[in-house]
Amino acid sequence: MSQRKLCVVLLSLLIVSWLGVLSAQAAQAQVLDRGTLVVRTFLGIDLAKEEFTFERLENGNFKLSGQIKLLIFFGTSETFILDKDLRLISYQRQGTDIQGPLAVSVQVQGKTATMTRTRGKGDKQRTRRKIVTTETEFAILDNNVLSEFVLLPLMAEARLAQSPGAKFSFTGLSPGQLRASPDIIYKGKPLFIRVGKKVPQVERYITDGGLELLVNEGKLIGVSNEGDEKPFIFREDIFPNGFTILRPQRPRPGGLN
Repeated sequence: MSQRKLCVVLLSLLIVSWLGVLSAQAAQAQVLDRGTLVVRTFLGIDLAKEEFTFERLENGNFKLSGQIKLLIFFGTSETFILDKDLRLISYQRQGTDIQGPLAVSVQVQGKTATMTRTRGKGDKQRTRRKIVTTETEFAILDNNVLSEFVLLPLMAEARLAQSPGAKFSFTGLSPGQLRASPDIIYKGKPLFIRVGKKVPQVERYITDGGLELLVNEGKLIGVSNEGDEKPFIFREDIFPNGFTILRPQRPRPGGLN
């Protein structure tokens, strides 16, 4: 083979290899959101912080993964897997809390969810399970978890987009306590928040338990109790110092303002 033909062959192989790399990269997971959620006291102490990544996988399913730190001393990691329609498939969380090593998981098959909780290690390891069957969808509402709130508005919006004014009913699963409870979330009227000199408008989703999930441009930015002026969870990567919720003023008794 002449030197010229050899160069042509090598160049062709290089182009094919390069196209293969581009194709593989295109098929990789697509990051949809990444950020840091924090629970901070009025004294500036961070009680909990979670760095999370939300992505679409190659098969079209969704994955939310997070690393949580509680009071600096305890840490845990968690992973949610949802199908193409944002329905829960599985959930796993492993780490340590004040009682020691803890691992929890949820597996959903149709209308049935199996929650598993394992505490301790070695001879002291104890595992318990609970099976829940319901007609509604499942969502994670576990203690000491922050990024679960990233998913709730997305799930609600996907269900309510075709039915304005409707409510999304679901069963909240708390595998850490092996507890399940019905809940409802609906879209409320938008609110304004104050960030320095800026006053942007944000969307609001409200749960039956009185939690408000605040969303801007499709992304969760904070969680508050209904009526509060400050969120108890907020996106530190977007609002390093948090923000204030501007509530409509209610008229005083007798019509006085």
